[in-house]
Amino acid sequence: LAKAHGIDAFLLDVGQWKMPDKKTGELKETNYTKAAARMFEAATRTGFRLAMAPEGYIARGGLAENTKDMLRLYHDHPNYFHYQGRPLFAVYINRPDAWGQPLTELREEEGIDPLFVGNFWNPRWAMTWSVETARSFFRESAELDGLINFGTMGTALEINANANARLATILEGKVC
Repeated sequence: LAKAHGIDAFLLDVGQWKMPDKKTGELKETNYTKAAARMFEAATRTGFRLAMAPEGYIARGGLAENTKDMLRLYHDHPNYFHYQGRPLFAVYINRPDAWGQPLTELREEEGIDPLFVGNFWNPRWAMTWSVETARSFFRESAELDGLINFGTMGTALEINANANARLATILEGKVC
């Protein structure tokens, strides 16, 4: 059905990655890591491309460790979605600087350089993204390459947030 509609790639909503074992503290696979492996296996058979879209909740197992682990595992998979030659990494919630440091380390230490886009929490006073709120995210992390909005219902607030995000990324020379 997706192919019939011209869809050839999907973001994997990753609500959890590896979690510490209660006895040893060692990071162990979860249903999410196992499901991602199956999804990439299916992508190989079907030709779809996939990209990681972790939520800030992966921090429960260590945000830096889990971010690095998922990108190490999949960034060079033949079915991983790349944009402008870089593996897409689309995050949801948290702040840009929380994600930026592990991405800097991956790039500098291992040469893995994902295209980092995000949908971040607003400051407490902001109901939705203004152009300035959206632009402020880029000041929090030099690694941030753009913004993404996962809102799909098309409410007036989401349409406004998308328009403001797009204008902000144009003004910053980034992607949306």
